[in-house]
Amino acid sequence: PDDPDAACGLINLPSDALDHILLHLGARDLTNAAQACRTLFHASAADALWEPLFCRSFAPLCSLLGLAAAAPRHGERWRQHYFEFCGDWAERAYRTAGRVLLKIDGAWHDATPMLLDHPGGPELLAASAGRDATQAFEYTNHSDDARRQLRRLQLEAQPPSGNLLASTQRSDARRREARRAPALTSHRQTQCMQMLQR
Repeated sequence: PDDPDAACGLINLPSDALDHILLHLGARDLTNAAQACRTLFHASAADALWEPLFCRSFAPLCSLLGLAAAAPRHGERWRQHYFEFCGDWAERAYRTAGRVLLKIDGAWHDATPMLLDHPGGPELLAASAGRDATQAFEYTNHSDDARRQLRRLQLEAQPPSGNLLASTQRSDARRREARRAPALTSHRQTQCMQMLQR
């Protein structure tokens, strides 16, 4: 058909039924639905869908970490806010609450309690904040005891997995901060820092 909307059966539903269906979708499915036709593109961008999705996805995590799950800035839509928060929630926890959160083997951990006692030094953990540190963790060949400690540090509430834009890239400010960290003392520490800079 010439009209792309005509090929999409969902748009024939009453709008309240369509809204109810869309309300049960996650971020990936809403984004996929938006690609089907113009009607779903507009319907799937509604703040009425993204605000509750944001709350379902991040309220437990924010509560656990003592983070304020702020509303979008003036003029920002909930969809945009959702994806921005996905990309910087761990860094936000570091900036606002001093929490050193890092991802290892697909799970997020709060390394804050280990900051001062970590054999690699606090600089190494701080440089890992908000990042996937799996490669650096494995490179250092941690002991079984260290791996047990890591399991105890795993967050009870994890962020939604599989988000399209769940980037753990640090901002330029965090990169500059990591470069200003005191010089590391061992070759292994230096190698780990270089891995984290990538």
